[in-house]
Amino acid sequence: MLRDISEFKIDQIARSYASKTKIALHGSYPSALSLNDLIRLSDGKPNPVDPDTPLSYAPSLGSKELRQRLAEIHSTPEAPLTENHVVITPGSIMANYL
Repeated sequence: MLRDISEFKIDQIARSYASKTKIALHGSYPSALSLNDLIRLSDGKPNPVDPDTPLSYAPSLGSKELRQRLAEIHSTPEAPLTENHVVITPGSIMANYL
């Protein structure tokens, strides 16, 4: 029965800390950020936003270009990453099930 399933811990954490966060990354969607906010969050890494990228629905696994860009931004010489190291989910709640 469903009543025998314990509560998902992330829900408890989100309720406890949601009001204290500057940028909400714990729900189905993050707080609204501008493109300049994203650039400022990139901490000197290559520009995280390609202004020429057309906005459209992406493949369910995330576009290869997006996964490559994220891997590039988060790579270090000690831990080089490729697009195969990046998982894109349709909303943060889906990532909880990985």
